[in-house]
Amino acid sequence: DVRIPDVEPFLGHTPVLVDDIISSGQTMVNVIRQMRQAGTRPPVCVAVHAVLCGGAREALLAAGASTVVTTNTIADSTNGIDIIPMLASAVRERLYER
Repeated sequence: DVRIPDVEPFLGHTPVLVDDIISSGQTMVNVIRQMRQAGTRPPVCVAVHAVLCGGAREALLAAGASTVVTTNTIADSTNGIDIIPMLASAVRERLYER
């Protein structure tokens, strides 16, 4: 059971929902519906991994999300965050620590 906190202090801002994986999207859909009923702006949904099965992106947008943005760890049309430079830098640091 997911419940949102009091959103009144944040009504003038765009909420950003962050999760590690969006698969079916139902957890975020539930939160989006609660937020929209509370009067928030349409949230931006962000995830590290875009599994997005069974029309999850469409369900998020239908629930009231403004957009869905994911990293490029799994190729998808929602990819908007390139993590390759960060990973390459971390690997280089590890290699040269030795």
